[in-house]
Amino acid sequence: MNRRTLVLSALLFVLLTSHFLSYPVQKVNASSLLYEYYNTGDNYRIDIYSAYWEAQTFTPTTRHIITSVKIKVYRYGSPGIVTVSIRATDGSGHPTGADLTSNTFDGNALTTSSSGEWKEVALTSYLLNAGTKYAIVVRATSGDYFNCIFWRWDDSSPTYAGGNREKSSNSGSSWTTDSEDYMFEEWGNPLFTLSIQARKWDNSTVLVGAKVYIQNSTYSGYKTSSSTGWANFTGQYDASVKWWVVWREPPSTTRPIKR
Repeated sequence: MNRRTLVLSALLFVLLTSHFLSYPVQKVNASSLLYEYYNTGDNYRIDIYSAYWEAQTFTPTTRHIITSVKIKVYRYGSPGIVTVSIRATDGSGHPTGADLTSNTFDGNALTTSSSGEWKEVALTSYLLNAGTKYAIVVRATSGDYFNCIFWRWDDSSPTYAGGNREKSSNSGSSWTTDSEDYMFEEWGNPLFTLSIQARKWDNSTVLVGAKVYIQNSTYSGYKTSSSTGWANFTGQYDASVKWWVVWREPPSTTRPIKR
């Protein structure tokens, strides 16, 4: 056998005897935390229907991932589907642009009690920056004067410093600032630096040179594990993380090359 054949045979042997171990996706979740809120002192309400939209602006003091909002509401008649979204604000503090994240709920299932109920609306995760003003925008576009929702507010002595009520009578095309504060709670997940050590399932071996992947709402990619098996994702990531490991087992060095 000549040298070229020997090299090719060795390469083929390596390829045939090496294999990849792919570890299934794991998921780590953190409990949601309450961030911005104004949830006491409500003494009145305003109706929302058709082109009459309402919003409450807020300013996060901590950078985080928003996951849901709660609003204190009730219904009159059958308002139909209600949309709740987060929007950016312009230099005047008015809601602007498209929805950053949103969801809907059935307004016909709300309480009819004028004291209202706290309705939680889950949102697709979205990164909110500290010190930036956002708006919670609420509308019931299929409703009318006799089929609407009421969002409770404080118009006697509102004290939320990070925002205020915004109102629109033309489906959000333009907005007017008012002094009231709506009842709201803004929930989300914190951000943190993530380190994962790659090991075999039986915990017997640290995996060196493994690709450790993570995926969440703000990042998707991998790091290669070090000589101690650690992969460090230096940065801030959503606390709800999917991760998995792909590792190529080195070829055996004790078995002879077949000729």
